[in-house]
Amino acid sequence: MRANGSTMPAIADHLNRSLSCVAHFLGSHKKDAVAAGLAPADWKEDMRVKAVDGINAGLTCETDAYKRGNLGVRVMVGLGYFTPDNNTNINQIINAIPPEWRERYSVTIEGPVDQPETITVGDV
Repeated sequence: MRANGSTMPAIADHLNRSLSCVAHFLGSHKKDAVAAGLAPADWKEDMRVKAVDGINAGLTCETDAYKRGNLGVRVMVGLGYFTPDNNTNINQIINAIPPEWRERYSVTIEGPVDQPETITVGDV
């Protein structure tokens, strides 16, 4: 059932067992599978290797393997090997300044601003 994508709570409900009982059973059998070489011991390393292969395929492909490369990059970001894009908004920067310090960093204009005279091309 777990190989079909079922969650542990769904399996526990289907078998009429407690969640801790199902978790213990699956954990003990996972250890046996790792010892027998049927399951990867380090799933993160396994995913990293596949993600790197996907990135390389996306870089060298002449057709539509960019989906594979993009997925590989997203996996590497999720695993912490790459950092996600950080887009900082100016409002986030201003809001990060403590309220008592904001007067140092901002300017408040009191009233209308004098506009310089507009010079047209014919006046020059």
